[in-house]
Amino acid sequence: LRAVARAPGAALVHCAAGKDRTGTLVALALSVADAERQAIIDDYAASSERVQQVVARRLSSSPYADNLQGRPLSSHLSHAETMISFLRQIDDTFGGVLPMLIKMGWTADDTDQLRAKLRG
Repeated sequence: LRAVARAPGAALVHCAAGKDRTGTLVALALSVADAERQAIIDDYAASSERVQQVVARRLSSSPYADNLQGRPLSSHLSHAETMISFLRQIDDTFGGVLPMLIKMGWTADDTDQLRAKLRG
């Protein structure tokens, strides 16, 4: 999050499928930027719209093909309930995303930088 906040221009966040690790980081960033909770959940769940293309691409890559063989497409979906549970756990454990990040060394300046980046 700090790398995104302090990047001199746009920042690209990705992982192999672009949904779970990426979705988690984006959810945290959007939370810091005070996005509506439902918008964060909907954004995460929207990854399912392209899951067929993502899986097809990964099947063509040897590091992933063995792991993906025989798994139903449904096992790759990004369910809204997953993000709801993730954010609820953060709320219950830390009192919210910002308190969690602060416990990890996040600063008010980090928050200001990330909000400026994401809000424009």
